[in-house]
Amino acid sequence: MKIDICGVEIDNYNFDEVVERIVKHILSKGKPEYVVTPNAMHILALQEDANFREIYRKAFLVVPDGVSLLWAAKFLQTPLNGRVNGTDLFEKLCAIAAEKGLKVFLLGGRPGAAEKAQEILVARQACRL
Repeated sequence: MKIDICGVEIDNYNFDEVVERIVKHILSKGKPEYVVTPNAMHILALQEDANFREIYRKAFLVVPDGVSLLWAAKFLQTPLNGRVNGTDLFEKLCAIAAEKGLKVFLLGGRPGAAEKAQEILVARQACRL
């Protein structure tokens, strides 16, 4: 089920359900997909930016990162099942990838950011890169 917040369709799953859906998709060797984790700033930007809206429209999952989205959904009398923090989600998926021998690809950010993220994740033994 999806919850509409200002025209943005938010998937109504809790953290564990999101992890489960992503891992199931990965293990089924489905086509590559992406997940977006909106906050209030995204909701505002999506009102004005058609390209950004298209990115959201094509996402595998759109899950609420910001607490303000939980408040908005409750105000609209369509409560969400909880916050799905993007950083926590990434770390959890990296840990699962390490357990299952799956690869993680890091892309983007400032020069050296992916390498630094790799270093931190490997040090935490949360990821096999």
